[in-house]
Amino acid sequence: MSERDVIRKSLSYLHASGDTLQEVYKMIEKEKSKKGRPIYRTALIAAIIAVLLIGTAAAISYSSLSEGLKGRLRLTEEEAIALENTELVTCPSASDTHDGVTVAIEKAVVNGEVAHLALRIEGMTIPEGYRLGWDGPEVTIDGESAPGWGAGVYEGLHWNGTRFVYDDGTPAEMAEEGYPIPRVVREDGSVEFDIDVYGLGETGSLLGKEITVTLYRLGFAPTGYEPVEAATFTAEGPWVLTWTAEGSDTSRTWALNAPLGHGITVKSVTLSQLSAHIEYAFPPMTIVGDHAYDENGDEILEDPPELYTIVMKDGTEYSGVLGAGTSEPDVDEASELENGFTYSADMELTHVVDPDEVAALVFRAGEKGNRQTYTVALDG
Repeated sequence: MSERDVIRKSLSYLHASGDTLQEVYKMIEKEKSKKGRPIYRTALIAAIIAVLLIGTAAAISYSSLSEGLKGRLRLTEEEAIALENTELVTCPSASDTHDGVTVAIEKAVVNGEVAHLALRIEGMTIPEGYRLGWDGPEVTIDGESAPGWGAGVYEGLHWNGTRFVYDDGTPAEMAEEGYPIPRVVREDGSVEFDIDVYGLGETGSLLGKEITVTLYRLGFAPTGYEPVEAATFTAEGPWVLTWTAEGSDTSRTWALNAPLGHGITVKSVTLSQLSAHIEYAFPPMTIVGDHAYDENGDEILEDPPELYTIVMKDGTEYSGVLGAGTSEPDVDEASELENGFTYSADMELTHVVDPDEVAALVFRAGEKGNRQTYTVALDG
């Protein structure tokens, strides 16, 4: 049980249902990449859900959030407007210029565990149909490497349920290989480069910490190829962006001790607007080959059921709620399994939520067609 697996996850900005995206993903090679610490058999899930945000939109009639951030957080225009009236959204003053190219932070959405950043790149020339090529980024928190981060360029594409369209609603041109041709250059000539920074329960709250993002080279690359390996670099950095993270750290914790089957219980859940911390209690077990058995000889799960659905107080259900993160038992040797143990998960949420409006959590285990679900009601 001391084994740790490295899991890399792609994150999409496409607006579509989870089932649709599974088919769409087969058509295109996305340009997102993920760096993370070794983790234990964690499924990193990206799904699209809609949650009504609490707040008013009296101050502005449209959102100034970038299309990439709205897509990353699965926000409608109304939800994006409401989000901008919260402390989660800031405009850090951080920029750097080299070789005639300026990189600056356009907007940041930050809580204690996750920072979603939209970088604005100006001065780049990218041929039509090509994507941005980059070398980096390097991400640090108070001078130490971030436990995890994700990066990618907004390509100006949306899935409308039938086909890919550009931001202006016109159908996307398709390459012979079957993937849509991106439009990475925005109307004002800039390019949006998005970065997700994860504390993953290892750094304490991100708020008040110094975050630095470094890009080394920028250029362009053909669609369908890795943006580093196939890039033609036209500008040399490094571009170094450093700022102190600000945002909101609102969260709520429930002590549960709710059974999830196989002798596993969920001890507690902490939800913030953008993340979840979950602690499970596992019974004593013995590992024989690839199987785990309890003290009665019955086979049990090696991994806990995953949090899959959040049920709001108005009865609305949102599924596929977990994104990137880590999940691992607090044991290092097989002998420690004999006494039972705690299994912890620190994950991002794929949408902003108000913890005070959550009524229940649904966990699930097993493969499609043979899944077991466990609903845990929350007090208050």
